[in-house]
Amino acid sequence: MFKFQIRQFSKLLPLFLSFIFIFLQSCGSPEQSYDRAHFQQYPPLSEVIKVYYTANTAYFQYPPSIIRFEKRKTGWFMARYDGLDFSKAVENVMVWSAKDAKFKMLGGALDERGQKILRARQQVAEEQYYNICPLFGYAEAANDLIQLLEKTKDLHPQELECLARAYSRLSAGIIAPNQFGAAFQPYDSLFNANAYSTTEINRAIELSEKAMAIYAQLESIAPDYPTPAGSAAMKQWNEALSTAFALRMVQHPQEGEKLLKKELYNSVIIANAKNFLSSCGQGAILFTWGDNDSYPLLYVQDKFQFRTDVTIINLSLANMGRYIYYLGSLLPEEKRISTTLDINAYKLDESESFAVQNNPGPLDFKQYLETYKANSKQYQENKNGVKYSILPAYRLLVKASPDSVIFAMQSPYTIKSEFYMFDVIASNIDKRPIHFSPSIPSSATAFFSEHLIVSGLSNRFIAKKAGKLAVDLPFSKALITQKMEYVLPAVADRYKIEYKSISAQMGMLFFQVATAMQKAGQQDSIAPFLQFMHQKMPFDQFQYDQYHLYFHQLCMLIKAPELAKKHLRAYGNELGQTVQRLEADPRLHPDEKAQIIQSLKIQIQTLVSTAKADKLDDVSLELENKFTKYLL
Repeated sequence: MFKFQIRQFSKLLPLFLSFIFIFLQSCGSPEQSYDRAHFQQYPPLSEVIKVYYTANTAYFQYPPSIIRFEKRKTGWFMARYDGLDFSKAVENVMVWSAKDAKFKMLGGALDERGQKILRARQQVAEEQYYNICPLFGYAEAANDLIQLLEKTKDLHPQELECLARAYSRLSAGIIAPNQFGAAFQPYDSLFNANAYSTTEINRAIELSEKAMAIYAQLESIAPDYPTPAGSAAMKQWNEALSTAFALRMVQHPQEGEKLLKKELYNSVIIANAKNFLSSCGQGAILFTWGDNDSYPLLYVQDKFQFRTDVTIINLSLANMGRYIYYLGSLLPEEKRISTTLDINAYKLDESESFAVQNNPGPLDFKQYLETYKANSKQYQENKNGVKYSILPAYRLLVKASPDSVIFAMQSPYTIKSEFYMFDVIASNIDKRPIHFSPSIPSSATAFFSEHLIVSGLSNRFIAKKAGKLAVDLPFSKALITQKMEYVLPAVADRYKIEYKSISAQMGMLFFQVATAMQKAGQQDSIAPFLQFMHQKMPFDQFQYDQYHLYFHQLCMLIKAPELAKKHLRAYGNELGQTVQRLEADPRLHPDEKAQIIQSLKIQIQTLVSTAKADKLDDVSLELENKFTKYLL
């Protein structure tokens, strides 16, 4: 009997030990569990950047592309990467210690020029990284975030967003290996469809679907939660398009098709995407910037075969050689982007940034491109461990007379995406219409801002100087009244970021066209045009925001005071609803809430002052009574 018990126990021993091991794992050590309070003590990224650069002003000489700020479990770090091998860190310094809850260096004062550079560095870093996450900024951050958050119950909406982004980052790390935060692979392998195994492709899709599931969860518990790209629903849709699009770039389009077969985006987003594409000329090149002005447009081209003649170039992606290769070699032949430089000049190890020499020029840009193509080495040098190409002058002659087009560079260096944009413009200026999304930062188009003319929801490039705020009136008016689709969001949704952006774009377009009509002496046409606008975008369904003030002044100009009053009252209602939502939002820190309310107070005061200035006493009295609390 005793031997039998020993024998039985020996059989059960491995199972018993496994149980103990699993139990100990489930308990976890304090270091492995998610300590929310630990990460809440971290200072914001903007403060870390300020302290570091003011203590190390010599580091302003390095381009921001090789300086990364890392948020780790032990604190904030600055990592400087090799300018020739962007995967290799050559320096790593602790800036702020989580253990001591203090900075490890003392910041100093900056002169005016230093302060401008600092603000630019802060802006670049905020765009590049994601400050709300407990961990970010280094290659393994996504894996670490998943280990930290995946099994934690009752995550806050912000933490759910971070977890979704971590899955998305890992997915992109497989099929977009030269994006920040992922391992680098030999560049030439990206031209080979066999570079990725079935296992890798399936894993990338699986991780992307996990990200979408987290965004769906976030949408269910916090439908109005704002991400930089909009609601969680918008992020979920964009994730599907991003992954399917990346699979196309690595020559596995069929694997991403199942992501596109789902019903993505809603009727509002789809209508807006069609309106954007309708704003472009036949066979146009459309430069975009973010997710929301790119992915929905690609979706309607794919799903509905709508305006497939337009080729979309996302400038945020154009720093990647594999994307440039896709545009020039993998698209259908009629849509491919022709450039003077070939793909060899846009590889990972070529043309990462261009040092602009202080020579007024003008430099014949097309001739320069030809000589660069013949021998790029003659225009390259290493400086401070960073590889640069040389742009011999800061004024570029893109097209000769009779309509000379000159780009005047405004920075001592330019990055690959900007240079590629110049190449595309110079190579296609007489071949295809060239358009720009208004979401592109003005700094990116400052070189040729006077060559842009409003063309519906886009800005079209023309060879002649158009001057500032020029409008293609016949085209834009016809587009608005005959072609555009007007699908408005539900009243409860219209304050979400993606819909506020659409409202701002539509409001701006109508105002620009109405103002152009006034300048063209078409005053009699303005009133029926505004009547059409209010029919398609009524006050109770469309959020005009600050454009109410612009339309108010226009209405006063055409002697329509009652309509002007309606705009002021509608703006008052919108501000009142914004204040109510803000005060009821438990997620905002009191200091942050106070700052936003202060901004709203200024808008309220401006609204009331406008009513008084135009002697609309009944409206000003209504507004003063409505906002007494905020006018004191």
